[in-house]
Amino acid sequence: MGLSVSSISLQLEFWKNGLYKGMTHVADMGSQELHIQYELFKDLLATYSITHFNEEIFKNLKYFPGTPRVPAKEFYRLLGIENYDCIDLGGSHNAIPIDLNKPLEDKTLYNKFDLVTDYGNNEHPFNVAESYRTMHRLCKQGGLLIIEQALFGGNGYYNFDVGFFEGIASANNYDILASYYMIPIKKEQTIIDVNLPLVPDLIELFDWSKINYIGISYAFRKKSEADFRMPYQGDLQTSHYQEIYKSPGLLNKLPPERTYVPLATTYPLSQLRFHELQKEFIKRIKRKAKELIF
Repeated sequence: MGLSVSSISLQLEFWKNGLYKGMTHVADMGSQELHIQYELFKDLLATYSITHFNEEIFKNLKYFPGTPRVPAKEFYRLLGIENYDCIDLGGSHNAIPIDLNKPLEDKTLYNKFDLVTDYGNNEHPFNVAESYRTMHRLCKQGGLLIIEQALFGGNGYYNFDVGFFEGIASANNYDILASYYMIPIKKEQTIIDVNLPLVPDLIELFDWSKINYIGISYAFRKKSEADFRMPYQGDLQTSHYQEIYKSPGLLNKLPPERTYVPLATTYPLSQLRFHELQKEFIKRIKRKAKELIF
């Protein structure tokens, strides 16, 4: 398990744009390491104007894909996040040994972390829904959840598709900050992830005889302290929640940054009240204006 070129690039982009400002504590699902060659890592940092860092800490990247490896916590410290934990029954990198097949019992960990990531971990516990509920519970209100999983060719119990993550986002009112497919391309001795829009038609163009992996990545912002809500497909959500978040159907092309609009459920979904949508739209315009001003 590890942070790839794609995942490191996304985090650097978020850091550059101020999304990591004030963050102090990160939790990785799984004992994560950096999966990138040293020179590529150095060039990537330079792209984001990070030219001075302790090269001794990252020297083991010169052996990648061999060992020894560099633990992910060193990368987060480089971005100013000093406190690091990871969740892993194996216990490596001083991991907290939590069984993700079971509900998180230690409530001192609830709402503790500014950033919670899943870089190829949550497909391994068989109770995958509980894994993502645990991620939600670990994350603070206003914190970020970043997920990088396999659409095709994974090595765990599950592969994931767009609907899985869109369902989680809609049920829990997450902001979606980024979303894309990841296609690994080998260039000389280096594997580079090419990020593509979530357009199913693109995948149909691939030569499947030459593809052994396609990834899918989402970045969410948790906006509420409410506990995790299990997604239900279609109108079934109306029988479980007073308020639901529903799209009119997954689009052929999804923009990378978006959110869901709450729909009142006192009426059938076919009878949406216009003023409810109008009020929500105005509220979000005001919020966005404040962000741009300050």
